[in-house]
Amino acid sequence: MRANILDIIRTQCKLRTTLYGFRVYVEGTQLTAKELNKIYEPPPRTTESITSWAQKTIGAKKFGIIINRGENLNNELAKRMAYKISPLLKKQGPRFWVLILLF
Repeated sequence: MRANILDIIRTQCKLRTTLYGFRVYVEGTQLTAKELNKIYEPPPRTTESITSWAQKTIGAKKFGIIINRGENLNNELAKRMAYKISPLLKKQGPRFWVLILLF
């Protein structure tokens, strides 16, 4: 799943948008649109971890990334999450929407 999340972050960096609720917090403060440009460049490489990309991009500061509706940005993640919650859906029935919120 980490690869799927990195793929979503790469997509957000490429799009350079806060679409889908992409938000980044550093030391408890949400970054502005201008500050997000530092996050967008360079996007995570396919060969690096979230930790190494964040360290290169943000440094040693505490940070958080929030992505709403992650299922719209990565089909593989959507399939995996659907599989994981399928027992709940079988029990409750399709009475509600399922949205993926990543922290």
